[in-house]
Amino acid sequence: MRLLLRRNAHRAVGEAIEIAAAPDTPRREQWQWHVRVTPVTDTSPAPDTLAVALSRGNGTVAAVEVTVDPAQVLAAVSSADLDRATRIDRTAGELVVFVVGTGAILVEGRHRLSELDAYVLAGDDPLTVDLHPDSAEPAPYATVRLRSTTPTPLSWVP
Repeated sequence: MRLLLRRNAHRAVGEAIEIAAAPDTPRREQWQWHVRVTPVTDTSPAPDTLAVALSRGNGTVAAVEVTVDPAQVLAAVSSADLDRATRIDRTAGELVVFVVGTGAILVEGRHRLSELDAYVLAGDDPLTVDLHPDSAEPAPYATVRLRSTTPTPLSWVP
């Protein structure tokens, strides 16, 4: 599954912007994980939260945070500046979320992502995606990788 999430589709949660979560409807099912963009603070992230810095178009830096229930989900988060074509591989069991900072990124040669747009990959289609810079300057982005710690595969229904 591929899902393109535009900036204006994200949900505000206090000062944070929620990019994706499972379940996507609070209080409907047992919470497993969420990915949020938050203001950078001097405090350390909450337990079971990983964070990376992401440059924003307004000259500020935000944090892309992923918080998980460690009994159900294993997470990794990284950031990079896209200045040349890059291929991203994942396993069928991984759920991957890309979040763009400044600039623009072209995903799979057809989806143009701008600031705070996100792209979610889940299931077995596709396992490899190509990212290309689509602006003159390098485009900072964050990659979140989620994997189930149980025999039940990690899933997300938008």
